[in-house]
Amino acid sequence: LKTKVKSVYCNSLSIDFDVIALTETWLTPEIASGELFDANIFTVYRKDRSPVTSVKVRGGGVLVAIKSTFKSLPLNVHQVSIVEEIWAIIDLSPQGTILVCCTYIPPNSDV
Repeated sequence: LKTKVKSVYCNSLSIDFDVIALTETWLTPEIASGELFDANIFTVYRKDRSPVTSVKVRGGGVLVAIKSTFKSLPLNVHQVSIVEEIWAIIDLSPQGTILVCCTYIPPNSDV
């Protein structure tokens, strides 16, 4: 994804999705979410690969982008240390809520 930043941004503008979930983003803190998605259109939740969760520096990472027309919040859940996951809750009041999770289980993991 690091090499496809412009492509992801353009596609997110031309395709009418309410929720986008991506795994193996390969993102690092140096790449802002606003480079991938228009901040006026999407709220982005992401978890980049961390040395705490993996011995590998490259690869991994998860991201959820939710249309800003929906009220959404990050959801903190107890996470298994070797699994990369991000959770969000979408409020569809008065109809209810939707939980969204994007998970990446690295190869050779014991999960």
